[in-house]
Amino acid sequence: MPDMSESFEGPLGGLGELLRDRGLRYELLAIGGGALQLLGLITRPTRDIDVIGLVADADVVAMGTLPGPLQQAVEDTATVFRLPTTWFNAGPRSLTDLGLPEGIRSKHFDDLRRLKPSSAELRAAAAWARSHDPSEAFNTELQGALRDLGTTDGNV
Repeated sequence: MPDMSESFEGPLGGLGELLRDRGLRYELLAIGGGALQLLGLITRPTRDIDVIGLVADADVVAMGTLPGPLQQAVEDTATVFRLPTTWFNAGPRSLTDLGLPEGIRSKHFDDLRRLKPSSAELRAAAAWARSHDPSEAFNTELQGALRDLGTTDGNV
């Protein structure tokens, strides 16, 4: 399998072109390592992009599987780029079973800063995130993000 640690730019660009050619458009909520890599927040290797919802207006509609036409485009892109068909997938389904945090959006880190969340809001979101990934590595990244957002008055 090709090393996806560098970037998903090529496959995502190809997927975007293919969707455009087919007259399809999707706005999705991506999570996990692939999403963090796309935002430029991490450089560690990751094998896939997990998406868990369709964005409709300002709301996120949870999904358990990719819509059929999107799944087909993902598979066609995987063939061209010699990737596993799971390189872009409907991620951890249990996250949507548990519910998404209030006000979740697919925004860049700078956009989050512009929202000016309170320390209490950031801590609540961090606690929710930790309930899904209790690993020390994730906690270290999370604490760094909280510090970058100006929340230093308590650990999660």
